[in-house]
Amino acid sequence: MNLRLIFSFFAVFFFQTASHGADLSGNWKIIDDKSGAVLAKLKVVKQANNTYEGRAVDVTNVKGSDSQGFKNFLMLSNLKEDPNKPGYFVDGIVIDPVKNEAHKNINGKLNSKGNVLILRGKTDSSSVSRRVSWVKID
Repeated sequence: MNLRLIFSFFAVFFFQTASHGADLSGNWKIIDDKSGAVLAKLKVVKQANNTYEGRAVDVTNVKGSDSQGFKNFLMLSNLKEDPNKPGYFVDGIVIDPVKNEAHKNINGKLNSKGNVLILRGKTDSSSVSRRVSWVKID
């Protein structure tokens, strides 16, 4: 009986811990789902207001521009975890530094391992949504 009680306690503790607080902080690479190319690497930091901000560390495949000019460029802001759905993220803003387009109302889902984030959103000028994968690199 005591063994069953102890097991139940650890099971509840484990599942509570696993379902709370998916943290996106760290280094990520952005993969274009159309081409499979790495578009950029960025560092994501959790802000005091529990939103995430991501700044470019490296931007690749920049035609006609010096990719060094994009270092520290704010690419992600305001993304926050959905309080009702752990592992889901809402209300983000992603800026494409090459096209200078803002993608608002970005939503995302983190996989169960916590190393792949799928983001979906629309540009201001289009009704077509775009999907991009982010892969954690640390």
